[in-house]
Amino acid sequence: MVTLSRPEMTVGAMSDTFEIFVDDDRYAVPTLHLIVAVNALRAEELARRLLDDSPHHLGVEICLDGRRLTGLGTFATCRVSSDGVSGEQSAPD
Repeated sequence: MVTLSRPEMTVGAMSDTFEIFVDDDRYAVPTLHLIVAVNALRAEELARRLLDDSPHHLGVEICLDGRRLTGLGTFATCRVSSDGVSGEQSAPD
């Protein structure tokens, strides 16, 4: 289980709610996790923990306010098309 709290987070600290989509081989669609983190780097750390939490987790995609920030595992090479709706798989540059 991923622990999402951190001692250095204090009341009044600026934080964002990140959307984490997990590619889990047990399900046909990605599962959604919402996490609160002080920045995108911390959100990526927590997403990596989710990815490592189960051998069924194949990839994670990190979004903020509906915009893709990055992906790990199977989501590492997924790119959103210009219409922002459909995606395509491509090799890393």
